[in-house]
Amino acid sequence: MTRLILALALPLAAQDLCLMPGEFVVSPGQRIAVAFRGADAHTARLRDAALYTPKGVYNVVNLRQEGGGVVGEAGVPGKGTLILTARVTPEIVSRERRASYAKALLVSETADEQFRRVTGLAFEFIPEADPHRLRPGGRLPVKLLLGGEPAAGVEVEASRDGGEAQVAGRTDAAGRIRIPIAAAGKWRLRAQVRRRSAEPEAADWESFSTSLTFAVPDGSGAATP
Repeated sequence: MTRLILALALPLAAQDLCLMPGEFVVSPGQRIAVAFRGADAHTARLRDAALYTPKGVYNVVNLRQEGGGVVGEAGVPGKGTLILTARVTPEIVSRERRASYAKALLVSETADEQFRRVTGLAFEFIPEADPHRLRPGGRLPVKLLLGGEPAAGVEVEASRDGGEAQVAGRTDAAGRIRIPIAAAGKWRLRAQVRRRSAEPEAADWESFSTSLTFAVPDGSGAATP
């Protein structure tokens, strides 16, 4: 139930994990580069780095430290909407257990309904419309889940092409929010919540951060690489 979440907004920290593929529009058979960004990104802590496709789930491979973060590779087995996921193992800092999760949406030739797929991350954004079909000036409806339940009253930030993040609003009682998309480009959504720890012997608080990256094509229908 939403009332059990007890989520409080926190400043969104630079250590939050995010995923940035080399391209957002790819082709079957292509090998894509994947960058894992944020101070949390380290091969020793990175887990569940995977590519969800209509044909199955595949590991992101050749993970290595590079340029202050982690990079890896994934093969594109066929057409459809693709979802990259990752998380880092939680760490306890000053009696607070911190966990970070990330997703990215890509398209291989033809988009499908897989953008709605719940991957099972403990904290994740679920788009309720296809960002690849969105046009500048529209709004992207998303749902935010924490432990599989709607995360209500959580502040969501949005940024475009590495620009300064802006507060888009807070999720409603059903965990939903509509994100204004002012222009084409690469977008990132971020959210963070904090609550009393479920394991008080180990930590007083636990916090969760999550991000979603995707690309919005321009008005002509041209996709963002």
